[in-house]
Amino acid sequence: MKPALKRLFYGDDEATEIPVIEDVPVVFPGSGDFWVTFDVKVDSYVLLLFAERSIAKWMDLGGIVDPEARHKFDYSDAIAIPGMLPDPAKLGVTGDMALSDNMIIRNSQGDVYIKLE
Repeated sequence: MKPALKRLFYGDDEATEIPVIEDVPVVFPGSGDFWVTFDVKVDSYVLLLFAERSIAKWMDLGGIVDPEARHKFDYSDAIAIPGMLPDPAKLGVTGDMALSDNMIIRNSQGDVYIKLE
């Protein structure tokens, strides 16, 4: 994943680009036996979070683990949450697609959708 925002260190006059981050796990909504999954396309915007401690061992084993590494907020511990957009209004949420008490699963154009009331 290529971070869209540059990093500005305290005391620096110029921001620097963050390198591409490889093998970032993606967070999908779900719990127990039910999950919502989808393909995250290249160049999709995601919210990148950086875990305070190494997540490598936990990703392999789950449960409660010793992080084993001393680094904090390292690029190798990035987590992606898809759906973050610079301008969510571009999805055209109007009419039947307007935000309400319903759940709507839809394509970006809004011409194909499932509405759960």
